[in-house]
Amino acid sequence: MENDIVTLSTYSNLSSAYMAKNFLELNDIQSFIADENITVADPLYMNAVGGIRLTVFEKDVPKALELLKQQEEEIPEEIPQQEQKEKDPNAVLCPKCGSDDTRRENVSPVAFGLSLLLLFGFPIPFIKRKYHCFHCQHEWK
Repeated sequence: MENDIVTLSTYSNLSSAYMAKNFLELNDIQSFIADENITVADPLYMNAVGGIRLTVFEKDVPKALELLKQQEEEIPEEIPQQEQKEKDPNAVLCPKCGSDDTRRENVSPVAFGLSLLLLFGFPIPFIKRKYHCFHCQHEWK
């Protein structure tokens, strides 16, 4: 019975499973990853097989559970957000809200739709280039 393999925990992503496996192996507990291939090959099977399973020998279960609990306590619940990215000096600011989350639209949707209606896509002379703010949805020329 000591050599029976028992599922210690299940994971929904492979990297978390391997982090736990490596942590256990650093502490001299032999562990195995089960159902790795089927869940990576087709993620829709994840729920059907119960996720990616981390398994250990039955004799190592109490120590392994204690180590995994210790590992979870060491990881902070909230990871501090990185400092805000440096602003691009060439970014176009929205005149309404001042956001730099803008994009220049090269072809207006109306012009694009009309060119699709024309069978061979002749160029349309009244193409207006404008900017769009994704923060406040404001559009300007």
